[in-house]
Amino acid sequence: MYSIVFNDQRLFSDIGCEGKACWSGSYRMAHGAKPQNTSDENLQQYSLFPNPNDGYIAITQKLTDINAVDVQVINETGENVYTGKLLFINNITNMGMGNLSSGLYLLKIIDSQGRLFILKFVVIK
Repeated sequence: MYSIVFNDQRLFSDIGCEGKACWSGSYRMAHGAKPQNTSDENLQQYSLFPNPNDGYIAITQKLTDINAVDVQVINETGENVYTGKLLFINNITNMGMGNLSSGLYLLKIIDSQGRLFILKFVVIK
């Protein structure tokens, strides 16, 4: 799926997401998504939980941004299964996608400054 989204044939790894840093309660979190076009760690970051989930997720942002973000959800085959806009209130928002079938998905977020963030999540029904 990585190669489809980024048009890149390199292998993709989950290295760096071991231990307690990636767990929230009994659920694994997709955390710390940083802008794909910068390495500055003081910029916006997004997290989602629970992970895995049943299609209903909460998304948090590190820095308050009152502007809407554009989101896309992409399935394992690279098909866009959701496109929309989200607003964060107190740095959190919810997404209900109960119609998603079990599998691996990517959540692409483009913030109000045009920065791209990618979060990976698993749906289990």
